[in-house]
Amino acid sequence: MQMRTAVKQARHFALRQMSADSKAVAPPMVYIAGEEMTNYCMNLIMDKWVNPKWDTSQWEHFDLSCVSRDNTEDKVLHDAVAAGARIGSIFKEPTVTPTEVQKKKAGTQEVMGQSKWSNASRMERDHD
Repeated sequence: MQMRTAVKQARHFALRQMSADSKAVAPPMVYIAGEEMTNYCMNLIMDKWVNPKWDTSQWEHFDLSCVSRDNTEDKVLHDAVAAGARIGSIFKEPTVTPTEVQKKKAGTQEVMGQSKWSNASRMERDHD
């Protein structure tokens, strides 16, 4: 029931806030970018179906790829979680917790911890 109400509220918000170029204004949201192919696929979806119709300028974007998390010592993860708590809306592309083989290939320092919104299943790609 809450989901239907949220969807109705989002539609109402979008229809009330049409921008000058006839795009619906998307409500604020945290957008968490994932890894490799999931990010590639979501870029295709965004370019083809979302960006032509929606003004997403109010979205906050975070790169939670393994390399980004390693480079920031997981600060980007903490920033994304804090933004999600503040805004109350998150879209998260699938991300991976790297295995030792993936860690070596990516040149990352350590296996990252799981986020609050970690995947239910883990992608295993340790073969060459």
